[in-house]
Amino acid sequence: CLADRALLDDELHAEWARFRPGVRIVIVSDSCYSGSMDKIARLAPPPPAARPSIQARVLLLAASGRGQLAEVTPEEDNGLFTRELLAVWRDEQFDGTYAGWLGAAAERLRAGGAEQRPELRCLGPKPSLKAE
Repeated sequence: CLADRALLDDELHAEWARFRPGVRIVIVSDSCYSGSMDKIARLAPPPPAARPSIQARVLLLAASGRGQLAEVTPEEDNGLFTRELLAVWRDEQFDGTYAGWLGAAAERLRAGGAEQRPELRCLGPKPSLKAE
């Protein structure tokens, strides 16, 4: 838990790069601007020595896009995104894929009037993790 500073996307990239090929990492981030956690992967790549490549398959289920706030529920310990993900999981209202799970939760958020728009991002050598 980081109580006194932000965890930077560069730091996350460095940690993900430590995993071996074949490893799958699934991250659920219910935080403001969480759709930009992977922005380092979409920028023009620096020289190879400056940043190791990600060999693992990383899937990010982000509560909100770049520049968006993640809404909270004052009566619960979770944000709205987590609440809806849990509700979809509990009610089995998805097709069994990560994309289906996130999509069903996003639909519930929209139906409830939330302004945030969850995003699904894939990093690493095989971005097909969305279908799994």
